Amino acid sequence: MLAAYGPIAAIVLVVGALVVGLVALKKHSDEVSYEGRLKKLNEEIKTLQENLQNAKQEVENISSSFDEYDSVVEKLNSCTQGTKEWAEQLTEVNNTVLDLLSKYPELNHYVERNEKTGALEISAEGRKKLKEQSEQEVLTTQSQLVNKNRETRELEIDEKTSTDVTSTVEQQIFAKYAAQLENST
Repeated sequence: MLAAYGPIAAIVLVVGALVVGLVALKKHSDEVSYEGRLKKLNEEIKTLQENLQNAKQEVENISSSFDEYDSVVEKLNSCTQGTKEWAEQLTEVNNTVLDLLSKYPELNHYVERNEKTGALEISAEGRKKLKEQSEQEVLTTQSQLVNKNRETRELEIDEKTSTDVTSTVEQQIFAKYAAQLENST
Protein backbone atom coordinates (compact mmCIF):
# COMPACT_ATOMS: atom_id res chain seq x y z
CA MET A 1 0.00 0.00 0.00
CA LEU A 2 2.87 2.44 0.82
CA ALA A 3 4.46 1.64 -2.54
CA ALA A 4 1.38 3.04 -4.27
CA TYR A 5 1.86 6.38 -2.47
CA GLY A 6 5.59 6.53 -3.22
CA PRO A 7 5.36 8.34 -6.59
CA ILE A 8 2.56 10.60 -5.35
CA ALA A 9 4.50 11.49 -2.21
CA ALA A 10 7.59 12.22 -4.30
CA ILE A 11 5.61 14.55 -6.57
CA VAL A 12 4.07 16.32 -3.56
CA LEU A 13 7.53 16.78 -2.03
CA VAL A 14 8.97 18.15 -5.27
CA VAL A 15 6.06 20.56 -5.72
CA GLY A 16 6.37 21.64 -2.08
CA ALA A 17 10.10 22.24 -2.48
CA LEU A 18 9.47 24.28 -5.63
CA VAL A 19 6.89 26.42 -3.85
CA VAL A 20 9.25 27.03 -0.90
CA GLY A 21 12.07 27.89 -3.32
CA LEU A 22 9.89 30.28 -5.32
CA VAL A 23 8.70 32.02 -2.15
CA ALA A 24 12.31 32.43 -0.97
CA LEU A 25 13.35 33.72 -4.42
CA LYS A 26 10.46 36.20 -4.46
CA LYS A 27 11.34 37.42 -0.97
CA HIS A 28 15.00 37.83 -1.94
CA SER A 29 14.14 39.66 -5.17
CA ASP A 30 11.81 41.97 -3.21
CA GLU A 31 14.63 42.76 -0.77
CA VAL A 32 17.16 43.59 -3.51
CA SER A 33 14.79 45.30 -5.93
CA TYR A 34 14.55 49.07 -6.01
CA GLU A 35 11.03 48.95 -4.61
CA GLY A 36 12.01 46.51 -1.88
CA ARG A 37 15.03 48.53 -0.81
CA LEU A 38 13.03 51.76 -0.91
CA LYS A 39 10.25 50.19 1.16
CA LYS A 40 12.76 48.96 3.73
CA LEU A 41 14.43 52.39 3.94
CA ASN A 42 11.05 54.09 4.35
CA GLU A 43 10.13 51.68 7.16
CA GLU A 44 13.46 52.40 8.87
CA ILE A 45 12.88 56.15 8.46
CA LYS A 46 9.41 55.84 9.99
CA THR A 47 10.83 53.93 12.97
CA LEU A 48 13.60 56.51 13.42
CA GLN A 49 11.08 59.36 13.27
CA GLU A 50 9.06 57.67 16.03
CA ASN A 51 12.25 57.10 18.04
CA LEU A 52 13.18 60.76 17.58
CA GLN A 53 9.80 61.91 18.83
CA ASN A 54 10.13 59.60 21.84
CA ALA A 55 13.65 60.88 22.57
CA LYS A 56 12.51 64.50 22.36
CA GLN A 57 9.58 63.70 24.64
CA GLU A 58 12.00 62.10 27.11
CA VAL A 59 14.08 65.31 27.18
CA GLU A 60 10.91 67.25 27.96
CA ASN A 61 9.87 64.72 30.61
CA ILE A 62 13.25 64.98 32.34
CA SER A 63 13.10 68.76 32.32
CA SER A 64 9.56 68.73 33.67
CA SER A 65 10.48 66.19 36.37
CA PHE A 66 13.37 68.35 37.56
CA ASP A 67 11.17 71.45 37.51
CA GLU A 68 8.77 69.61 39.81
CA TYR A 69 11.67 68.50 42.03
CA ASP A 70 13.01 72.07 42.24
CA SER A 71 9.56 73.33 43.15
CA VAL A 72 9.08 70.93 46.07
CA VAL A 73 12.63 71.61 47.32
CA GLU A 74 11.95 75.33 47.18
CA LYS A 75 8.75 74.84 49.19
CA LEU A 76 10.67 72.78 51.77
CA ASN A 77 13.32 75.49 52.06
CA SER A 78 10.62 78.11 52.69
CA CYS A 79 9.19 76.13 55.65
CA THR A 80 10.39 76.35 59.25
CA GLN A 81 12.23 73.17 60.11
CA GLY A 82 10.42 71.03 62.67
CA THR A 83 6.91 72.25 61.87
CA LYS A 84 4.12 70.01 60.59
CA GLU A 85 4.18 71.86 57.27
CA TRP A 86 7.94 71.27 56.98
CA ALA A 87 7.53 67.53 57.76
CA GLU A 88 4.83 67.20 55.09
CA GLN A 89 7.00 69.02 52.58
CA LEU A 90 10.00 66.84 53.51
CA THR A 91 7.90 63.76 52.72
CA GLU A 92 6.89 65.37 49.42
CA VAL A 93 10.54 66.04 48.49
CA ASN A 94 11.60 62.49 49.33
CA ASN A 95 8.65 61.00 47.42
CA THR A 96 9.52 63.15 44.41
CA VAL A 97 13.11 61.90 44.50
CA LEU A 98 11.91 58.29 44.80
CA ASP A 99 9.61 58.82 41.81
CA LEU A 100 12.55 60.20 39.84
CA LEU A 101 14.64 57.17 40.79
CA SER A 102 11.92 54.82 39.59
CA LYS A 103 11.80 56.65 36.23
CA TYR A 104 15.55 57.18 35.93
CA PRO A 105 17.45 54.49 37.86
CA GLU A 106 20.76 55.89 36.58
CA LEU A 107 20.28 58.74 39.06
CA ASN A 108 20.72 56.31 41.94
CA HIS A 109 24.46 57.06 42.09
CA TYR A 110 23.74 60.77 42.48
CA VAL A 111 21.30 60.76 45.40
CA GLU A 112 22.33 61.55 48.96
CA ARG A 113 20.45 62.26 52.16
CA ASN A 114 20.97 65.72 53.63
CA GLU A 115 22.19 65.10 57.18
CA LYS A 116 20.57 68.28 58.55
CA THR A 117 17.12 67.92 57.03
CA GLY A 118 16.83 64.25 56.07
CA ALA A 119 15.82 65.26 52.55
CA LEU A 120 16.95 63.17 49.63
CA GLU A 121 18.93 65.31 47.20
CA ILE A 122 19.97 64.75 43.60
CA SER A 123 23.39 66.18 42.78
CA ALA A 124 23.88 68.71 40.01
CA GLU A 125 26.26 66.24 38.36
CA GLY A 126 23.55 63.57 38.19
CA ARG A 127 21.04 65.99 36.74
CA LYS A 128 23.58 67.14 34.16
CA LYS A 129 24.52 63.59 33.14
CA LEU A 130 20.89 62.51 32.75
CA LYS A 131 20.10 65.59 30.68
CA GLU A 132 23.20 65.10 28.50
CA GLN A 133 22.38 61.43 28.01
CA SER A 134 18.85 62.18 26.84
CA GLU A 135 20.03 65.00 24.57
CA GLN A 136 22.68 62.69 23.10
CA GLU A 137 19.94 60.18 22.28
CA VAL A 138 18.13 62.90 20.33
CA LEU A 139 21.30 63.82 18.44
CA THR A 140 22.14 60.20 17.65
CA THR A 141 18.65 59.51 16.36
CA GLN A 142 18.69 62.71 14.28
CA SER A 143 22.01 61.64 12.76
CA GLN A 144 20.65 58.20 11.93
CA LEU A 145 17.58 59.78 10.37
CA VAL A 146 19.71 62.10 8.22
CA ASN A 147 21.76 59.10 7.04
CA LYS A 148 18.66 57.08 6.12
CA ASN A 149 17.19 60.05 4.24
CA ARG A 150 20.51 60.41 2.38
CA GLU A 151 20.46 56.70 1.53
CA THR A 152 16.92 57.09 0.20
CA ARG A 153 17.88 60.05 -1.99
CA GLU A 154 20.92 58.18 -3.30
CA LEU A 155 18.78 55.14 -4.10
CA GLU A 156 16.25 57.33 -5.90
CA ILE A 157 19.02 59.05 -7.87
CA ASP A 158 20.59 55.69 -8.76
CA GLU A 159 17.22 54.39 -9.94
CA LYS A 160 16.53 57.52 -11.99
CA THR A 161 20.00 57.41 -13.51
CA SER A 162 19.57 53.73 -14.31
CA THR A 163 16.15 54.39 -15.84
CA ASP A 164 17.50 57.33 -17.85
CA VAL A 165 20.44 55.26 -19.14
CA THR A 166 18.12 52.40 -20.07
CA SER A 167 15.78 54.83 -21.80
CA THR A 168 18.67 56.46 -23.67
CA VAL A 169 20.02 53.07 -24.79
CA GLU A 170 16.55 52.02 -25.93
CA GLN A 171 16.20 55.28 -27.88
CA GLN A 172 19.59 54.75 -29.52
CA ILE A 173 18.70 51.19 -30.50
CA PHE A 174 15.34 52.34 -31.85
CA ALA A 175 17.01 55.14 -33.84
CA LYS A 176 19.56 52.70 -35.24
CA TYR A 177 16.87 50.27 -36.38
CA ALA A 178 14.76 53.11 -37.78
CA ALA A 179 17.77 54.32 -39.76
CA GLN A 180 18.40 50.79 -41.04
CA LEU A 181 14.78 50.48 -42.09
CA GLU A 182 14.96 53.78 -43.97
CA ASN A 183 18.19 52.74 -45.72
CA SER A 184 16.76 49.38 -46.72
CA THR A 185 13.68 50.85 -48.41
